[in-house]
Amino acid sequence: MHWLFFIVSMITTLNFAQANQPQFFDEDIWHKPSDPYVLSNDLITFSKTDEGTNPSHNENLLFNWPPDVLTAYSSLALAFVTLLLLFVGGATAIILYIQTLHLKRSVDASIAQFVTINRAWIDFKVAFSEDYDDSSHPSPIRFDDSGMRLTLKFTLKNVGNQAAFNVSPHWKICLMGSHSEMDLGILQKKLCDEVKNPIFFQGFTIFPGDSEKIFFYTCDLPQSEIDSDFKRQLQERGGYATAVHLINVIVIGCIDYQTTIDSNQHHQTGFAYYISATQANNGKMHISGHGLPVQREPILIEHLVLSSVLIGHNNFFFAD
Repeated sequence: MHWLFFIVSMITTLNFAQANQPQFFDEDIWHKPSDPYVLSNDLITFSKTDEGTNPSHNENLLFNWPPDVLTAYSSLALAFVTLLLLFVGGATAIILYIQTLHLKRSVDASIAQFVTINRAWIDFKVAFSEDYDDSSHPSPIRFDDSGMRLTLKFTLKNVGNQAAFNVSPHWKICLMGSHSEMDLGILQKKLCDEVKNPIFFQGFTIFPGDSEKIFFYTCDLPQSEIDSDFKRQLQERGGYATAVHLINVIVIGCIDYQTTIDSNQHHQTGFAYYISATQANNGKMHISGHGLPVQREPILIEHLVLSSVLIGHNNFFFAD
């Protein structure tokens, strides 16, 4: 810091001298005594004629440099100080910007933590429905000319600290043979993104501490997809058809809802389940794996299996 103070002092002296000599630069300023106790009259009477006769003249010259050299170095010092100030200013601006980013991240994290603790959280269970529209068909699954119809029971409960509104399950039936694992993940994301559209804002409200709410939802699978799957299986078997057409059924979807603490944000809980059976053709055929028989006869609920889909790296079960 001492050398920086010296450079600034030297530049200030030069500027002062130039301000008092507007017509020309007085080179004698470098030959004047630096002793603060010398009288001002001595400074005025000191002239160039003393150069060479006054032995103390060269001793008072700064570093014994000629005036033009001192002028050049003072200009260089001024440029250096200017660059130094620009560097310090830029470094300060960068530090302030980084500190602002850290502060913003900290504030965002605090807000997210506050919302997570105080928002609504919907817990759910999925099961086969035991309420049948037709007593002559005691099964949650029906096959007819239009395709397949499946009814599921959703049990929902708010385990959070705020009311949840516009709560609504959204799901669809997919055939595993017609879709790859990646396709199923894409279909689930597409379905859950679409329900965030304001046109779907017609769910129900669940308050924290309420008892479990039970809802029944029905979804259809077109006959065209079942026929397409049957043709695919025939090609894979070289035209050989089995006694019972087995399909691999998966339901994918999510529970969509909003909460009062951040009403513009949608929260979702995703799910995916296999729908399969253990028997077909009125118990004449036993099934292993995730097959579901395509048959007009009712598949009794005790012969139906609902199991979680856990394949590959797709996270079908999620909560946000």
